[in-house]
Amino acid sequence: TASYYGNLLNGGQSLTTALAPSINATEQQFGAARTSLINDSMARGGGLTEGIANLDAGKAQTLSNLFSSAQGGAAQSLSNLDLGLLSGSNQTTQTATQAGSAASSSGLQQQQITNQGLSGIGTLLAALMTSS
Repeated sequence: TASYYGNLLNGGQSLTTALAPSINATEQQFGAARTSLINDSMARGGGLTEGIANLDAGKAQTLSNLFSSAQGGAAQSLSNLDLGLLSGSNQTTQTATQAGSAASSSGLQQQQITNQGLSGIGTLLAALMTSS
């Protein structure tokens, strides 16, 4: 498990693979919002361009938060594992439990970030559709 969290901290393919379901969901949700904006919106010209730019910025921010949250959770979990090994075998079980809790918390944070991004998409679409 220490090598798993270490790989997540290093980023790259290990982190991308671990986050693949959340990345795919984010891509699909922002893609659907973009398609909806283009096809269903009354906005044209500058308003449409601004809406697309806002969606792209929102997607980039959501993905950035996703990666940051995962790496922060990995750092905390790795730290907890290291502390458990230094403190002796009595705390190893407790540390493993804390690492699992941190990983679960990180997953929950990722979902909350994704949900916040989606809420922002809905708000943006509603504003663009009513401003035309």
